[in-house]
Amino acid sequence: MADIESRGASSSSANPGAQQLLASSAATRRVSETNSTGGTAAANSASPTLAEPRRMVAQRLTGTLLGQEEPLDYERIRREASAPDNRQQFEVNQREAMREAFQRRIERSPGAFVLLLLCAISVPIFLLVLYIYGWVTYFKHGGEPCDWPLATWLLIKLCQQPVSVIVQKLAKTLSSQTVISERCEQQVKVVLQNAPILIDVVGFCWFMWCKTCPETNPALYNFVKLYIIVNIVITVVFGLLLVVLVSLVFYGVANGWFDNSDAADAGVLEALETVTFDPELFATEGVEDDPRPAGDCCCCTEAFGHDKEIKRTPCSPCQHYFHKECLEQWLKRARTCPLCRSDLQEAVKEQQVEDVKEQHIASEDSPV
Repeated sequence: MADIESRGASSSSANPGAQQLLASSAATRRVSETNSTGGTAAANSASPTLAEPRRMVAQRLTGTLLGQEEPLDYERIRREASAPDNRQQFEVNQREAMREAFQRRIERSPGAFVLLLLCAISVPIFLLVLYIYGWVTYFKHGGEPCDWPLATWLLIKLCQQPVSVIVQKLAKTLSSQTVISERCEQQVKVVLQNAPILIDVVGFCWFMWCKTCPETNPALYNFVKLYIIVNIVITVVFGLLLVVLVSLVFYGVANGWFDNSDAADAGVLEALETVTFDPELFATEGVEDDPRPAGDCCCCTEAFGHDKEIKRTPCSPCQHYFHKECLEQWLKRARTCPLCRSDLQEAVKEQQVEDVKEQHIASEDSPV
């Protein structure tokens, strides 16, 4: 790289445009490296020995709050999949960029880190104590009279989570051994995800219909009451808080609230190739096995046309197409391709260096 820069500098008088490109590329690289080093140093300067544990804890907290994505087939995406596949991959990558920005925010904010860590520790401990106390209540008071079968409901509720885990693992094992199909495995997951809702509704109805149980079996009745309240609080309150949190994070990443060191530098978008719309560039809708790329932008799902500027990414071995305005919003969050996660900033720098080399060679070959 240094050799290329030195050769470009020697030809600046003969080729000022090439020197300008090279200077821009070098400056961009230095700024990027400075920001990356500075950001890492700032995050680790307070307590270098705790940097890695904090990163791991922040990663776990982010996964717990915002969930984890199952990795898709990037190789197939690079070969240009269908429009629905592209849209699915874009949504996965969008959520991943949001999680990465949120994780960095937690790492660099001691207050938020401590608060989330305390919640992550205290809530599971409380639920574990409640779960153990539920078994104690069942064994001590499950045989006492109650006008509705709250003891049966409590037993089902206590067994629900371990049974769900066992059944999911069994279904996954059978699917991997082709004993059952993947579709059957997905159906099992859907049933296990929806079964708790039905169990909670039945338990709530039985609890509300109780007339004599508060007098004949107050310990069981009061515990079921507590259990139902906790379920409602976790499902409704924490669910709403999670939705609000995810929305704020998503909006914050898109509008620059977070210090996003993964965002692309300012000149990357303009450096990418602008393509004039031509229907022949894109696959015909409804035609299978068409090797050409899908004819719509996976970010906004709108078809390409003459009304919006189109950018083509230099991804290898494929190339992807996006509306300029959509790609601009994405590059505020990440420097990678929205589909295949190839590093667009590095690709632009490499292309600039190649352009400088070609112009330098051309200037040397041209007659004086």
